[in-house]
Parts: sequence; C-alpha cells; structure tokens
Amino acid sequence: MQEQVPDLRRPEPFVEPPEYHTPPGKKRAPKLPALAFYPRLLQLVWHSSRLAKRGRYDRAAWCRSSHWFFRIAETCGGRFHIQGLDRLVDLDSPVVFVANHMSTLETFTLPGLLLPHTPLAFVVKESLVRMPLFGHVMKATRPVVVTRRDPRRDLRAVLTQGVEKLHAGASICLFPQTTRAPVFRPAQFNTLAVKLAARADVPLIPIALKSDFWGTGKVVRDFGPIRPELDIHLAFGPRMFPAGQPRQVHAEVIAFLTEHLRAWGVPCEQ
Repeated sequence: MQEQVPDLRRPEPFVEPPEYHTPPGKKRAPKLPALAFYPRLLQLVWHSSRLAKRGRYDRAAWCRSSHWFFRIAETCGGRFHIQGLDRLVDLDSPVVFVANHMSTLETFTLPGLLLPHTPLAFVVKESLVRMPLFGHVMKATRPVVVTRRDPRRDLRAVLTQGVEKLHAGASICLFPQTTRAPVFRPAQFNTLAVKLAARADVPLIPIALKSDFWGTGKVVRDFGPIRPELDIHLAFGPRMFPAGQPRQVHAEVIAFLTEHLRAWGVPCEQ
C-alpha cells in the first residue's frame, strides 16, 4: 500500500524569495537571552503538543509553529540571513533536502521555509518521538524514524520509507551527520541522501546551516546557551540529480556546504 501524504493544504510563506535578512534593530537582545528564549519555546512546544494530541497538527499548523519560532528567535536577538529561497519556488516534484546539523534550531526553522512549497517529512532519531510534549509533535509530522544503533536497519528504513513518501509526493529532509557539531567534517557526512534521491529518482537540494545561535548544552543537549552575537545563516543550493552519478553529486553537496560554512566562519575539516 502506497504511503499517503497527510495534508496537502499549502500554507502561505512568511518570508519571500530570493533572500530574507532580519531587519537591523528589529529587536534588542535581552540581557539574559536564555531566560527569555526557553519559556517562550516551551510555550510553543506545549501549544503544538496539544494540537498534535487532538489530531490537529497538520501541515499548516506545523508551518505556523515554525513562524512562531522565528519570532521567538528574533525577539531574543537572533538575526537570520537566508539565501536561495527562489530555489524553493515552483518545485515540480518532491525533493530530498540534505543539510549539515549544528543545533536544534534547524528542526524548528526549516519547516516554515519548506512547507509552503512541498509536503515534508524529516528523518529523525527514535529518541525525538519519545520525548515528553515534543514527541507528540514529531509523531504528528509522520517522520522516518531511525534508531542510530543499527546502521543497516536505519539504512533500510530510510531507503524504504523515504522512497514511499517521495513517490507519494512528500519531500524528505535529513541530516547525514551522526550528531550536532560546530565543526563540519565531510568524512562524517554520509551518502544516504544521495542514495535516497537516486533510488527514488528525484532531485536533491543541499542546505548549508550556521545555527550556533542556539548552543548545545553540556548537561541537557537541547538546553544550551543562546548567543545573540552569532548570526543565523541558511543557504539553499541548486537542484542536483544524483541518478547515475551519486559520487559526483555527493562531492558537489560537500563543496556547496564547505564553501558557505567557511564564508560564515565555521571550521571545516579537509
């Protein structure tokens, strides 16, 4: 039985192509940004969880919650710089989005940018769907769930479920790195996204991300420092077609990410 796309209603974008930059002086960063950020974030997650448990967390609600997160981040001094939004316009097929993974911020940010243009599913680790409150939200988005304990099983899950969702019309977003990292290491950026796009015969779009505005915590990884002095950067790349040339396309993805991350001051290993 073919995977069904849950909700095809197209929400309106809240940032317009080709670029978005937080207006200068829009909000002054609070003296204690983490104390301003996390209560607002928990309110957002609680509200989204209530909708999810009632079966009302659809594509439009997911997009609205991402917009809410944008407002929270900017209110707490976050400055967004988003490039390549025009590459999301008029998508004529589902795509595989592949990005580096620096913080939890991208999980909240990307849905609002992508959902106005395509139905979407993330590839997420199993622990996310088991979290209090947030787990209900993640389940409502119908992700592809991986264990991060059994690589072969995870590969089968992504290739099987991912292809089903792509053929049903939903795009897939995944982070090939095994964990969030402030340094980009190409050796840890696996070829899973390229393999998935090639198997489903769909294009791939790379996304470069600098999201260390939301730091990783030492005790609880999701509750790290909030750093208004660090700008948030996102750049969407051109459509690439891995079918028949997966190695070349993987190299092009690495080159796109490395070029942008270095320009933003992110350390990149050879």
